[in-house]
Amino acid sequence: MIRGGWLQLTGRILKCLTLRAYHQVIPYTPDWPVEFQIDFHLDIPHAIAYAAVDKYNRYFVCDETWQNLTNEEIADDIVRHKNKNVWNLRRVR
Repeated sequence: MIRGGWLQLTGRILKCLTLRAYHQVIPYTPDWPVEFQIDFHLDIPHAIAYAAVDKYNRYFVCDETWQNLTNEEIADDIVRHKNKNVWNLRRVR
């Protein structure tokens, strides 16, 4: 039998880290597939990240949503981003 428990990770955020200072923006082409990841939070807005994937399987974040949304609103947000940006949205596993 395998037993496990929850790790206490609430509040473990590097608040002093600014990603814009460390990452260079690389333009992506429309033929790259785009994937999305959803990170649900209890005390702060949910995070939905949209990342384009190049031919070397490198991920480039191309858009984000930070809001508390219902399941239907999350689906609407994903479809809205796909249609607005004409993304080749890949199914997330």
